[in-house]
Amino acid sequence: MSNQSGSEQDKKNCTKTALNYAKSDERYWQTRIMFWNKSDKLYSVRMQHGKRTEIFKLHTANKKEASKKARDIFLSLKANDWDATLEDFKPKVAEKTHSPTTGDVIRVYLELTEASKKTAENYVRVFRSVVADITGISGDKSRFDYVNGGNEKWKSKVDSVLLSEITQTKVQKWKVSYVKERSDDPVKESSAMESANSYIRYCRSIFKPDILPHMQKELTLPEDLPFSAVTLYSRQNTKYASTFDIMEVMQKAKEELPNIEQDQQWLIFVLAVSSGMRRNEIDKLTWRQINFNKNQIDLGTTKYFKPKSENSGTDVDIDPELSTLLRGYHAKYKHAGEFVIQSDIKPLLKAKVSQYRANRHHQALITWLRKQGVDARKPIHTLRKEAGSEVCKRYGLHAASTFLRHADIQVTSAHYVENKETIRSGFGAILAGNVEDIEQGRKAQ
Repeated sequence: MSNQSGSEQDKKNCTKTALNYAKSDERYWQTRIMFWNKSDKLYSVRMQHGKRTEIFKLHTANKKEASKKARDIFLSLKANDWDATLEDFKPKVAEKTHSPTTGDVIRVYLELTEASKKTAENYVRVFRSVVADITGISGDKSRFDYVNGGNEKWKSKVDSVLLSEITQTKVQKWKVSYVKERSDDPVKESSAMESANSYIRYCRSIFKPDILPHMQKELTLPEDLPFSAVTLYSRQNTKYASTFDIMEVMQKAKEELPNIEQDQQWLIFVLAVSSGMRRNEIDKLTWRQINFNKNQIDLGTTKYFKPKSENSGTDVDIDPELSTLLRGYHAKYKHAGEFVIQSDIKPLLKAKVSQYRANRHHQALITWLRKQGVDARKPIHTLRKEAGSEVCKRYGLHAASTFLRHADIQVTSAHYVENKETIRSGFGAILAGNVEDIEQGRKAQ
């Protein structure tokens, strides 16, 4: 007598019955369909073709009808392979097959781009943020948790978004919404327009013309790329305008900053305002980069620092007085290590975010500068802008562009340099009744 249960015997009988029919016969599939989700009582079927397996929902509780659908899917796979079958019987999966995800785009971009690691990661960071905003993916504080996995969870959500979901219309709506949220303050609104423009440019850089042909070989990209045709806001007035007297601040710094923390804040200050160096350049500067005899600082690539661009890595001419000052500090502090600015923190060569070795000294100087009326968002960088403006006033725009080591003179003109020259019509003399003064001025010309 058989020890098999009734259900096991029934299953064997059904399998034996199925073997009597070809797969092209709907009766074969009666033993292959199943309730994949028992709660909805609708049949599904598992299909294997080649090296791929998919579960198809048959959307019916009728066994005969479900068997017919399963047979039709099988016949489609035999005749048309996966793409056409998915289009007909599983359109959402077909969409995923054809439309890459945000994560796919990021992965391929990072494999193909020749941009520096820092630049590429900055583009990717902005791209993810814009996609998250458009799709409403939460961006709470856990998004910035790099230790306990919060950031990875957030990135995983964003990276699963289909590129086809990020349409040009949605990008346009995001752009308008981003600015409107800040429109209650004209200054913030203007800044938001510039930020929106920058974010769109960064996202476009993911699909740059030199990368796009290679990317298209890896991914099926939409004909209309999401950021390509979105118009930018008209350029806002971003020229630097000084809000304090730099000479007064320098005099105050000379009186108050030396002898504090081994003069470290004073050193950061004088390097920023006298040489126009950026904060990260100062932070990673080594004594070896300073040529005291030539009065120059070499800002080329070191094992701790890579210039922002080719132009950023040029020699910086400094005043002999600054060179003398630095020479004195070198004699005093060279035993403390190879860096000009002292810190016990070693530079992280592969940091995902900007890292400053001597951040404690930077922050102390920022606090001091704010007390002196330097209330810009980046007070130390403002010292660089003051230096650039002074060079422009004395020697002109081209000299300022060279001094600031910009790749393009348009950057200098649009963003950094303030024209401090006072230009007036001269007709004010008429208001005071001094017509003779105007006539004498004209004759002098």
